[in-house]
Amino acid sequence: MREEEQPAATVIGWQGIRCVLPPDWNLVSFSLERDSGYLRVDAPADNALTVQIRWLDAGRSQEPNSIYGYLMRFLQKRGRPTPRATAGPDLKASLERLLKETEKRARKEHVRFECHLKPEHIEGDRRAINFQWIGDGRGQGKIWYCAQCNRVVMAQVAGLNKDHAAIASVAAKLFGTLQDHSVDGRDLWALYDLQVEVPNTFRLKEQQLYAGHLKLVFSRHGERLVVERWGLASTTLRRFTLNEWFCNQALIGLKKQQPLSVGLPMGHEAVFYHFRLPMLNRIGGLKSAMGKPLRAATHYAGGGWVCEATNRIYSLQLFYNERVNRDLWYEVASRCLCHR
Repeated sequence: MREEEQPAATVIGWQGIRCVLPPDWNLVSFSLERDSGYLRVDAPADNALTVQIRWLDAGRSQEPNSIYGYLMRFLQKRGRPTPRATAGPDLKASLERLLKETEKRARKEHVRFECHLKPEHIEGDRRAINFQWIGDGRGQGKIWYCAQCNRVVMAQVAGLNKDHAAIASVAAKLFGTLQDHSVDGRDLWALYDLQVEVPNTFRLKEQQLYAGHLKLVFSRHGERLVVERWGLASTTLRRFTLNEWFCNQALIGLKKQQPLSVGLPMGHEAVFYHFRLPMLNRIGGLKSAMGKPLRAATHYAGGGWVCEATNRIYSLQLFYNERVNRDLWYEVASRCLCHR
């Protein structure tokens, strides 16, 4: 008899931050900025546990005329590596500022607030401080500076006073998997069952997150990448073929183009279009690239596929420069995980 399949862990990826949490946790708030931002992920049902992650570019966190600021600019001008984990901002001071917000909330509720900071230590490229607090609830977390990506990250698991064991369990999973920068030059974007890896040179410009439709729009100078996931595929495909549906959703006219079929590593066949952009589109792309030809979009690659296992349709559209990104559509599509 086949064993019952275990629920999948929750994978979160956003702006270079990635981590794994227990099943059915939900991303409830986030920021769009890469240099300075936050994430909040809540436990399912009536569970009060929550994970909060904040990050800040350490170069921006320093005073421009401080010794550290001068040192960073000096090294960057000469193409030298930035200081390792022994350099960087004052983590203890940064953490104390953040914990003051929690202490203020406890005082408003007339609750005693206590926090404990462990000694600063080195974890590879990171310089870190672990901490715990108890007041209006309790939390367990860590703040660190990563010399590789020059980020200061603060992450914590918080809950009710009675949730001590659960907080410790989730914190162990969080800090055992949390990464603060790209892996092999790619950012993982993972939320609401969508998981896709995108080159870290692309920046998020737009997002639409609805129950039946997820859309992430990225740009890199004059190039544009649009990733979408649609629900209720079986209902949609009663009215349209996959090719008809994709032509209706495409960001450029496809009537004069012939579709191809492309096999993907996940076992799906994608309807696929690839062609040189019309002259007017190329001129517009050159303007977007600020007159730099190698950054302007010259070609279009787009396609969609059905994942029967999840009853969803995925589409990927790319306006790109053929001389530098010939295989980019297939690379991104191959790194889109649509089912287990």
